[in-house]
Parts: sequence; structure tokens; C-alpha cells
Amino acid sequence: MNIHKVFHCLAGYASVILCLGALVCGSVQAQAQEEIGELQAQVEVLMKRIADLEAAQAATSKPVAQATHTDSLMHKIEILQARLSKIETSQAGEKIAETNPDPTGNLMDGMVTAGDAPRSFRIPGTAISLRFGGYAKFDALYDHGVMLAGVRYFPDLIAVDGTPPARNDGVTQLSAAQTRFSLKAQAPTPIGKLSAFIEMDFFGPGNVTRLRHGIGQAGSVLAGHTWSTFMDLYSLPRTVAITAPSGAIFTRHALIRWYASKSGPIHVTFALEGPKKDLTPTATDDRTLQRWPDFIATFRHARGAKGHIQLGGILRRIGVEHVSGMTQETNGWGAMLSGRVTAFGRNSIGVGGFVGDGIGSYIAGLATSPSAAAPDANGDLTALRVVGGYANYMHWWNPTFRSTFAYGVVEVDNTNAQGGGAVKNTQNFISNLVWIPMRGFAVGLEYIYGKRKNKDGTQGTDPRVQFSIQFGFS
Repeated sequence: MNIHKVFHCLAGYASVILCLGALVCGSVQAQAQEEIGELQAQVEVLMKRIADLEAAQAATSKPVAQATHTDSLMHKIEILQARLSKIETSQAGEKIAETNPDPTGNLMDGMVTAGDAPRSFRIPGTAISLRFGGYAKFDALYDHGVMLAGVRYFPDLIAVDGTPPARNDGVTQLSAAQTRFSLKAQAPTPIGKLSAFIEMDFFGPGNVTRLRHGIGQAGSVLAGHTWSTFMDLYSLPRTVAITAPSGAIFTRHALIRWYASKSGPIHVTFALEGPKKDLTPTATDDRTLQRWPDFIATFRHARGAKGHIQLGGILRRIGVEHVSGMTQETNGWGAMLSGRVTAFGRNSIGVGGFVGDGIGSYIAGLATSPSAAAPDANGDLTALRVVGGYANYMHWWNPTFRSTFAYGVVEVDNTNAQGGGAVKNTQNFISNLVWIPMRGFAVGLEYIYGKRKNKDGTQGTDPRVQFSIQFGFS
């Protein structure tokens, strides 16, 4: 083999080795860099030996026996190539591992992709889908009467005429407390879909965040803080204010719920829900008893977009422990029938009615009043009978304008032993006009007329006008 061919061959190999060394040096660890440096030094030694052989041949002008030297040099070059190839493969694998946690080497797992839920995305390298939601909402409202709940509208908190709070009528309020944000996560598991949902608003004291919903669900079991199972959310009107008709079941609390049947048109649900302190003790040191959770069952027949009908029932235990140590307890129960039907295109009608004893804390018109039970004329604890209902109609004037009209009323059967200021009746009427020109933006104007009547006949009213602008996505 001619010495010049050997030189050019070795020079070519050396160039390749130096280029590979330069590429790898930028990303390998210290140990790999040292090894590449050693290989480069060996290449330089080989190149020097080739130059010496070429000089010897030129000086003698005779062929020099090169076979032994050439074979040795070529063998060493092959060893250097193998070592550099091993280093290169190792470094490339480390780079892939940094960006792709999946050991199968699927590079797509390092990218953000669409999740399983609508408007969600998948966390790279996992089966978890996340969805962020919420909106910013501005409210400007004027109360001609006095609403002791502030921005929120609870008919049982209307100030009664002749009381000191009623003198402060005519109040303007500006607020962004309805602003919300939420996070939903879900992933498939061997036991079914596992999901969690958290939603906050700013109705806590001093406009701090407040938990609206915090729930998790695995298969057919749901647990956390959310709407009561006794409530039929989809039969309620869409309002601008934080309110519902007086005769509607409208409350959230901690619960655990089991969907016994959730396939097809029939839905059957059972739940244990947290009891509330919803009665007034007869003495300051008396203590309300909450020994047992409330038990609720619902039966629902749904027909998709056409509407649904729902029947619900509740059983609960209400009690009080007097300072003397004596306890009094009574049973509470309730039944509700509600539904919604789509009529005239996108328009819809929702209705609901209920009757029960000791369920005042579940009702929008009595939710803030201790109206579950009270002593009777004999001093025995008696669950208070409540009857109520609501109706609403939502009408789309065109694709971007809609209105809702709603009315609700609830009546309490007070005992003779209750004071004259106990709530007897609440009712309210709601009407609004909402403009939704695009997804994520809405402007609404609403009028509410609420009335409260006490056992002694005193009453108070609060007409409210509220203007709202909502930005964002729910």
C-alpha cells in the first residue's frame, strides 16, 4: 500500500474523529470529554508516525516496508472508531431520555397534545388531561331596599320595614367577587375514569377566595364539596345575580355520592350529605346536634336535549342538647319533583315543587335562616313544615340575546312558640336580558323583586337592578 494513500486515509479518519469529538464535547459529561481528549491525542501520535514514515521514504527514494506498520495503524484506527461510536450512541440516548420520559422512545410523549376532556390538554408523558377554566366578572347593582347579604341575593335576608337595618335603603355596590377560576383533571385507571375538580370564587370574608367546588370521582363514586344531590341544577333559571327562586333547592356542602345507575335515560343516585346547624337553640348555651348525615336518593329520567324529570327524597335527623344535658331530637324528611323541557327551538321551561319537614337549610328562600325545627307550645322539638315551588322560562330572541323569567315562593308552618321575627314566607321574581356576542364574553341586565314576611306579619321588600360584564371561559 502506497504511503500517500495510507496518509490520506488516516487523515480522513482523523478529520471524522475530530468532528465527532467536537460535536460530542458540547453535551457529554466530564468523563466522556476526557476520553475523547485521549482519543484525539492518540490520533495526533498516529499522524506524527505517518509523517515520519513519509519523510524516511523521501530521503531514501526507495520503497520502505510498510505492511507491518500500516496494518497496525489501521487496526488502531478501527479501535478508535468503535470507541467514538460507542460514546456517540450513549450521548444521543441521554439526550432522548431528557426530552422523552417514555422508555419506549416515543418522541410524541414529549409534546403537549389534546386531552380526553373537551378543551383540555394532556400532561406530556402521562395519561392525565387538564382543563383550566373561569372568568372575570364585574357587577354593578343598586338595591332600593336593604339586602343584608350584600352582593348575593337571599330573600330571607331582606331587612324588615321598621327595623334599624331597613333605614339604610338605596345602596349601590360595585363588585368583582363573582370572578371564578377552576381546574379539572382526569385520567383513565383500571377502575374507571379518575377525575378531580376544583373551583374558587372571591365571596370569602374580605374578598378572599372561597371554595365553591372541590370534588373527586372514581368510577361511580363521587366525594367532596359540591351541589346537593337533592338539587336539580338543570331545572333552575340562568340568573345574573348569585341567587335562585325562593322555592328552589339550592345549596352546596360536603357529601359522598354513589351513582347506582348512570347509563341510558335512567339515573339513580344515593348520597350521604353533611348536616347543617339549621335550628335556633332555646338558650344561648344549647348545642345543636349533628349526629347523622342526611340521606338523599334521586331518580331521574333524561331525554337528552328534550329535557328531563327528577324525583328526589331526603331523610335527616335534627337535634339539640340543652345546657342541662337533656337532648331533644326529631326526624326530617322531604320530597321534590322537578324537571325541564325544551320548547320552541332553543327555549326551555323549568319547574320544581317540594314539601317536607325540617329541610329549610336546603331551600334558597330560607337557606340562611335557622328554619329546620323549633319548640312547639309544649316545649317539644318539632320539625317545621315547608312547602314551595318555582317556575322559569328562558327565551332566545336571536342567536346572541336571551332572557330569563322566573318566580319562586316558599311558606313555613311556624310553631306557636317561635318569635314574631321568624321567617314565614319569602318570594322573588327575576327577569333579565343577556347579550352573548361571542364565546367568553357576555353583558347582562337583571331586575329582581324579593319579599320577606315574618310570622308577626311584618315584611320587607328589596327591588334590585344589576348590570354585569363577564370576560373569560367557564
